[in-house]
Amino acid sequence: MPVRNPAACAACPAVPDKLYKGLCIRCHLKKHRPAAKCVWTSDMDDQLRQVYRRSENRTQLSAELTRLCSTLRVPRFYLANRARTLGLGSFQPRKRWTKRELLIVRELAGRVSVKAIAKKLGRSVQSVKHQMFVMRQSAERTEGYTIHQLQLLLGVPNRSIKMWLTTKALKTRKDRITEESVRNFVRSRMFEFSFRRADETWLKSMLGGAGFKSTNNRLLGDMAAAARGIHPCATTANGNQ
Repeated sequence: MPVRNPAACAACPAVPDKLYKGLCIRCHLKKHRPAAKCVWTSDMDDQLRQVYRRSENRTQLSAELTRLCSTLRVPRFYLANRARTLGLGSFQPRKRWTKRELLIVRELAGRVSVKAIAKKLGRSVQSVKHQMFVMRQSAERTEGYTIHQLQLLLGVPNRSIKMWLTTKALKTRKDRITEESVRNFVRSRMFEFSFRRADETWLKSMLGGAGFKSTNNRLLGDMAAAARGIHPCATTANGNQ
């Protein structure tokens, strides 16, 4: 069993289990810790803030920081660490949104992807997303449908949508299911999904439109028959009788 060291530290009244050259670990580190190479002052903080404030781009910021390192005679990582502490770790150019850019965002929102809008405006994707949030514009494209959207509208499982895509019953363009193929599918294969689970308002809009005014009543009758689980051929046969 180890015996406790009875000797006290030469610099403080502590009686540790182990001494390092007659000192406790705390006093030993204080005595042998190397002195800081640079003493940072508030004036240096002001100079660093001014460098970030007057820099207009990353190239100018890098040159200004190099010049400041030579003036203060400190390594570059000193400035980087201090800038991070002061909240100056990242440079964000102040590029205000013009009326023309805001008009482009409002016109293209929902029609093309955010990435395409950012490329057209010469801005980052995150900048465009933030501005669309401020303008309360949806970033979701409105042309066509995603698999999840069509799944909710038709009330069918995900595997059914994928099967129809595999059999070319539904067609895609730019990773979205085209509205034309969905309209044709709903009109020609209405007994491959349940009318009870489908969105009624959306389904009526798909079944209506040009070219279907004359057969609209028949389609609505077929919808009602399908909702009751009756095939339209059976209703036609009963009517003929």
